[in-house]
Amino acid sequence: VCVAAGRLRGGVVAIKVPRSSGGRRHVAMIASFCNEIRLLRRIRHSQIVAFHGAAIDPSTGDLAMIFEYVAGEDMSSYVPGAHRAEHRKGTASLTMLLADVASALMYLHSLEPS
Repeated sequence: VCVAAGRLRGGVVAIKVPRSSGGRRHVAMIASFCNEIRLLRRIRHSQIVAFHGAAIDPSTGDLAMIFEYVAGEDMSSYVPGAHRAEHRKGTASLTMLLADVASALMYLHSLEPS
């Protein structure tokens, strides 16, 4: 999957596109992507990035998901190398991140399947 910044109606958005690969793997990836779109349509939570929609390039058939753009560091910057002092974000930052993730997970688990 590739994520890049783009523009939609004058604002900055994040665009997520599956990487192309042929055969069964491609079909499985498209199915997974479509399932993710189906789930994201219902999710609205302050700690989960907003899903704006999906698009299909009519000339290639390529799919893309469009999300709210969130500036700042990637969440992975809090995890890899956390044991090394030069990569440590600090206990307060990590505690806040974990509280936000827990809040989002509680919300997701409260949803009824459709």
